[in-house]
Amino acid sequence: IERVIGLQFPPIVDLVYLEIKSSMEAQDMEMNIDPDEATKMTLENAFLIMLECPAKMRFGIDNSSWEVGNKFKGVKMIPPGAHYVHYSLPDEENQFKTGFWIYTKRKDIVLRRWNQDLQTFLPIKGEEALAYEEAVQKMEFDAFLGPYPVQRATMWQEVTNYIDETVLFKIEPMDKVITSKQYEYVEKETSQRTKFQEPQSSFFFSMIPTKKAMGLKGEALTMINFDKTPILEALIKRDFKGQYKMLLGELQFAFIVFMIGENADGLDQWRELNVLMCHCNRAVVQFADLYIDYIPVLYSQMKQLPRDFFKEESTKNNFLCRCISNLLQFQDDEDVSKKFRKRVKKLRTLFISHFETELTDPDQLEEFLEDEEDRPVIVELPSNSERLY
Repeated sequence: IERVIGLQFPPIVDLVYLEIKSSMEAQDMEMNIDPDEATKMTLENAFLIMLECPAKMRFGIDNSSWEVGNKFKGVKMIPPGAHYVHYSLPDEENQFKTGFWIYTKRKDIVLRRWNQDLQTFLPIKGEEALAYEEAVQKMEFDAFLGPYPVQRATMWQEVTNYIDETVLFKIEPMDKVITSKQYEYVEKETSQRTKFQEPQSSFFFSMIPTKKAMGLKGEALTMINFDKTPILEALIKRDFKGQYKMLLGELQFAFIVFMIGENADGLDQWRELNVLMCHCNRAVVQFADLYIDYIPVLYSQMKQLPRDFFKEESTKNNFLCRCISNLLQFQDDEDVSKKFRKRVKKLRTLFISHFETELTDPDQLEEFLEDEEDRPVIVELPSNSERLY
């Protein structure tokens, strides 16, 4: 699936996912930790109990996954914070991924049981839950729990540090279940190409205010084509009650459900928020703290992209390339803080070293158009590509 914005699903997402998967498969669930220290870590951190998992299910938490056996009953030593639990079934050849978020505190016990009829995990509640919690606290489940891969915890923290319970409550689907999702193809009567239809999202992502909805006229309407600061300001005020860190949390949420949840809606929101953030000249000064915190978020996400992301002909001029180019131009403003300049320079260094390429002058790139009639069209899908992953 190739969009004119330059993001091509098969080469990019497959490479990213295979890279992550291979690194996860190289891990061993066993950890070289002193027994006393392991017991302390087990009791002080959270538990995820997953009962009656189908054998050979591909089960994962955060940026790690394993094929589980009949004795598997969950994960222990889970550090505090937001975690993404995901799984796929062998009878579906592990093609369709389902997941849900949990937010844990120390000593929390999260209980789920597989429901064969619904093909999903359901919470365990009431007196039964109390009995299981007591058993967990007595270490009766210990032999059946895999340890959380603490060696990968820092990496996970970098890409989720702004996702808190408020962010999850705002965005999660009503049933809390997230499924892998590709774009749905529909035939259009056109001699040029086959287009696709973007289905409605099940997430409660923020809707970026449109120029029409804001009622802009005259000079203000003209200026917003060059500087979208008023749109960003309206979004932060309306959807985040002035708390910009929630915006960063939503950006991270979208990235995770795209990269690990394999959900196209996550890609769309991640793209839209980055494009907005990187087209707001005055906001770099007006919302200085936001941009100082935004750069590390983007930095950590870029590290997860494949190294040839900007080398392929179809992706070298994608939206992210333009976004980073614009950020570099923002530092020319004399009112921009030294901290912002320093972080942008580090972002540029990562770009060059990780992707082994230089940035293109944004003036040479196609302008990103937000109006519906100007949205990118879809190039014909190759016959051998059926799914995103």
